[in-house]
Amino acid sequence: MKWYLKLLIGVLLPAIFIAGCGTDVEQPAGPDQSEDITDENQGNPVTEDELDPKEPEQKITKSVVLYFADKDLMKNYRVREEVTAATEEDMIYAVFEVWMEGPEHDKLVTLVPADVVVETISEENDMAYISFSEEIRNANLGSSGEMLLVQQIGLILEQFGFAQVQVLIEGEITETLLGHVSIDQPFPTGDPEKIEWME
Repeated sequence: MKWYLKLLIGVLLPAIFIAGCGTDVEQPAGPDQSEDITDENQGNPVTEDELDPKEPEQKITKSVVLYFADKDLMKNYRVREEVTAATEEDMIYAVFEVWMEGPEHDKLVTLVPADVVVETISEENDMAYISFSEEIRNANLGSSGEMLLVQQIGLILEQFGFAQVQVLIEGEITETLLGHVSIDQPFPTGDPEKIEWME
């Protein structure tokens, strides 16, 4: 009987040991390594402007004198205006744009048609060359009105240091502006002290 028990024990113990070693042990679930890790400090991409912010452009404002005729086209008057431009070089163009828009004073009028453009302004020594678009010929003025218009152009340029002005149409010298006043030669810009201020 004893030999039978020893045989049984000798057979069963190795079988139990082998079965126990072959059992899979389930490992505890860990974090998914494939998941993306988000940096809590990570935000939106930084733009080039944020890295190198640009200062806003500083515009230039200047007090200038503009010239307009009275409603009866008897004489010119001068008024002071504040004009703003992007650069010092643009100021002279900005002044003419404000002039062509017309006066704020109800006793004064503009002599320039609405669609006129100042094409170029150049200088040679103390003389200015100013070229207007063809539309300036649409101004419905007689000889006195045309003379007032030419005087206004010269006086505006005088405050920029010019002593003479040559008016051009589409970049070309023409005999007259509207048929009455000759502009085929340079003329003096004029004396602003001879023009009254509009009260």
